[in-house]
Amino acid sequence: MSEPSLPSELQVGRFLQSRSKEISFLTQEISKSSKTGKLASQQVPRHMRRRAVSHNPARLPRRLRTAHNSQKSKSGGEGTAGKRTTRRFRRRPSNLLSEYN
Repeated sequence: MSEPSLPSELQVGRFLQSRSKEISFLTQEISKSSKTGKLASQQVPRHMRRRAVSHNPARLPRRLRTAHNSQKSKSGGEGTAGKRTTRRFRRRPSNLLSEYN
């Protein structure tokens, strides 16, 4: 088997011209802000991040709370399920009639 041989010299001008679109795309991607497309809770510095933010948005800085609330509502997420009554409460004499009627 013969291995393909590499050229002994490289013509930089022709190479750059043929790759100009790729190079311009890469420079645009590098120059973009790194915070685009992230969740509001991910824009907080790492030492300030808390898992509790999902339950209590007041733990986020004020500038990010509105963005967090809008992202939470867009995602659908968890709806607030009604508090389920306990068996003990349902078995109280005042509630027994309402349960069986």
